Order: sequence, then C-alpha cells, then structure tokens
Amino acid sequence: MTKTAKTKDEQLLVSIYDHIDNEVNDETVCPYFVGKSIGQSEKTVKCILRQLTQANFLKKYSESEVGLTIKGRELVENYLR
Repeated sequence: MTKTAKTKDEQLLVSIYDHIDNEVNDETVCPYFVGKSIGQSEKTVKCILRQLTQANFLKKYSESEVGLTIKGRELVENYLR
C-alpha cells in the first residue's frame, strides 16, 4: 500500500487488492485471512463484506472466497494513485 487507508472499509478493500495482485493466477482471496492480517475481527470483516458486495465492489464466491469486481479494482487503483 502506497497510501494509508483511512477507514476500515478502505483498509480491507486495499488489502484484498494487494493479496489478489500478489497471487499468481488467483482472482479470489479469503477475506477473513486478509482481515486478520490487518487487525480486523471476523465480525467486522463480515459486516464490511456485506456493504462492499452491495455496493458492487466485491463479488462473493463462497463464505471464504471473494474477488474484486471491475468497479472495485478501478476504485482501489484510483485511490492508490
């Protein structure tokens, strides 16, 4: 992360982007693992996930796998500029 995310939503979204960007041939990530790595509880991550999927920034493939939508990827890339 080149820029410091201010809210928990931003922190989670940018961290998911970083994890997906670092993985080879993988477009999904476990949001609870990412949340734990930045110090967020499972309950917090679950609440944020609900909001980000409703806003069409994330796509939920299963309970333990999410991926960024095109809109979510563009948001993070614009934020990190």
